[in-house]
Formats: sequence, structure tokens, C-alpha cells
Amino acid sequence: MSFTLNGHIYLPLAVASLNCILFFIAIISLFLRDANHQPDWLRCVLAILIPGLMAYRGLKRKTIDYSGAVAGIIIGMSMILSSYIGMVALITCYLAASKATRFGEDIKRQFEPNFKNGGQRNWIQVISNLGAANIALLLRLIWFGVGEIRLDFLHSENYWNSWLLLSSLISISAALGDTFSSELGPVFSGPNTEPLLITTLRRVPRGTNGGVTIDGFVAACIGGFIIGLCSYLSIILFIPTTGHWAHTTSHQITWSTPQWPLLHFCLYSGLLGSALDSLMGATLQYTGYDHRRRRIVECEQQIDPFGSTLSSSSCDQSSNLEHITGKDILDNHEVNLLMTIIMATIVPLIIMPLWPFGFGDSY
Repeated sequence: MSFTLNGHIYLPLAVASLNCILFFIAIISLFLRDANHQPDWLRCVLAILIPGLMAYRGLKRKTIDYSGAVAGIIIGMSMILSSYIGMVALITCYLAASKATRFGEDIKRQFEPNFKNGGQRNWIQVISNLGAANIALLLRLIWFGVGEIRLDFLHSENYWNSWLLLSSLISISAALGDTFSSELGPVFSGPNTEPLLITTLRRVPRGTNGGVTIDGFVAACIGGFIIGLCSYLSIILFIPTTGHWAHTTSHQITWSTPQWPLLHFCLYSGLLGSALDSLMGATLQYTGYDHRRRRIVECEQQIDPFGSTLSSSSCDQSSNLEHITGKDILDNHEVNLLMTIIMATIVPLIIMPLWPFGFGDSY
């Protein structure tokens, strides 16, 4: 097999490289910090044990390959060292996405152009879904060290620490929401339901990039809400409070940032991430219909650095091939990656002015 890199691989490769560089910088920075911001022995054990067990489970169940296992271990170690809240979000996303991928395989096999039994994921798919969130947590680890913190946007000393944590949770919510939408939406919408193209609202064949259904949007909301709920519960678990309202010397109640808005902001992020992914898929990703094989095809042929072919479909100008939508600019992995990057960087800026405030230690 020829070791040829397709242009679609360079963006995931760049993000993966950035993850590795920041990971090594973060590890070095931990040795330069005071004891209060260094990981204790329990966190170190969990940072090795949990990613290792997740990788072993994925390989055994064939939900990831060896490259995906290596990428997952690095991301898992980074998130656990940075925050237990990020750890909970990662485990939740991994388990929920694995279940969703394996659900309704017989149905998805009929229309997905690059269907794999068990949805086996490689390093590109891991980076495309979790790379942006991991960068946020690695930056948090480098700048602020190890430690748990409630989301706090009122005090300058906690602002960017909270911003980076929220950025990672929003990105993971969007990733799981999009996964739920693409994996569960077609199954629940029924075998005869044709999705609507998000840009024109015309009916398109199942499996078309940019095709949306009500069931898919509902599934995306559920995926985002799951991350929000687990993150909210983990904040309560790992960051206990006094349970009393705080007062200043002038006996005025101190304002604080409540954590419960995570529930609905993560839900919205799942929906928005799915819609954004569909919009980019409908415009920047090629979709054609092969009348001879009666299947959706995507104009891509990628070979990863390990020599594994990621997609074997091609878009020649054959008379059997009908163009449905989009241009051959991005592939599915690049669309997922760009969506999570946009969600991680822009959505927190939109959310913060809308975040309500409470009193004292109010959740």
C-alpha cells in the first residue's frame, strides 16, 4: 500500500501535533509548580489507569484501533491531570458515543458510505471529536496547574480558569450531540424517512452530508444534556461548598456564579454543534449518489500515517454518479474538527453575557 497522504489529513495532524506538544509542556510545568498545584498520587494513578482501561475496552470491543487507543490514552491522561470534571465528561462521552455507534448497525450499514462494524475509530476520529476540548484543558493545566474549580466569571482570578474549563465542556457537548444526531437520528426516524437538506430544506437520500431530521436534532439535544448533567453533578461531588450564603463586612450578600446553567447551555451546544456540522457538511463536503450501487458516496480517499485506508469511495465524473450537494473542500473528519474548534472558542464568549448569577454558594 502506498504511503500517500491526502490533503484532508493535514488539519487533524496539526491539531494532534499541537496536543502532543502541549501535553509535554504541561508535564514539564507540573514539576515547576508548588505542591498545592501538583497532582497527588491518586490523580496520577487515575490518569494512568482509567485511559488504559478505556483503551483496552475499546480494542477488545473493536470500537477503536491501535492508533485511536494511543490518542485516547494521551487525551485521557491530559484531561484527568487537569480536572476531574473533564475526566467525568470524557468517560461519559466515550461510553455514550460507543453505545450510540453500535446501535442500529444493520440500518446504518444500508446507507453509510464508509460504514465499519462496531464503528471502529482511529486517531483521526478521536482527535476530531476531542482534540479541541483537550487543548483547552491542557492550556488550563499549563497556566493554572492541577485543581478543581467551580465556574466563576465574577472574580478575575478565576475567570480564565473557568473559561477554559467551560470551553472544553461545550466542545465535548457539541461532539457528543453531533454523534448522537448522526448515529441515532437515522435509526429512530424510520427506514423510509428522507432527511431535509439544512441549506435548502429539500428532501435528500439518507446519509447525505447536511441532511437533518427532527429525530436527529432531538438526539443532539440529549447528547449535549448528558454532558451537562454529568458535569454539573461532578462539580457538586468534587467541589463541596459550605452551604451558607457568604456575606461581606457590610453584611451584603455576595454574588456568585451558579453552576446549574451548564444543564441547558450544554444542551444547546449539542443542538448547535449538530446544526453547524450539518451546515458545513452541506456546503463544504461533497455528497454524490451512485446509481449503479444505489449508495451515497463521498469524494475522498484518505490514507493515514499508519498506512490504513480511511475511505475508498471516489468521485469520478462517471455517468452513474449524481452530485447532490457540497464541494470537495473538507472531509467528514475535518468538518467535525472545525465544528468542535468553533464551539470551543466562540460559544463560551456568547454564553458568558447570558449566564445568570446567584447568591453565595447557590448551585
